[in-house]
Amino acid sequence: MSYKEYGLQAHEDNSITYREWAPEATAVSIVGDFNQWNPLSHPCEVDSFGTWSATFKAGEDGKPQIPHGGRVKVWLKTKDGRAISLSLSLSLSLSLYIYI
Repeated sequence: MSYKEYGLQAHEDNSITYREWAPEATAVSIVGDFNQWNPLSHPCEVDSFGTWSATFKAGEDGKPQIPHGGRVKVWLKTKDGRAISLSLSLSLSLSLYIYI
């Protein structure tokens, strides 16, 4: 049930966790209206299996940093230096394509 582990996951404390398998990426970030599409604003960290993740705490107002219904994409940097922004639903397909 990877949908419970990967992608964006909202928590009761209004924090949000993002997790993506992208073993060939050199950087992964979440971008959107909430951070002016800045890939340096919400970066992810990678584990030894190529899974990138980050948890973003609720804002000072207690609301999620990524608002419900907001425009969001995953930003990936490839080993050859390309930067790619994709909708979250397409990012796994890209990860598989880059890996193969």
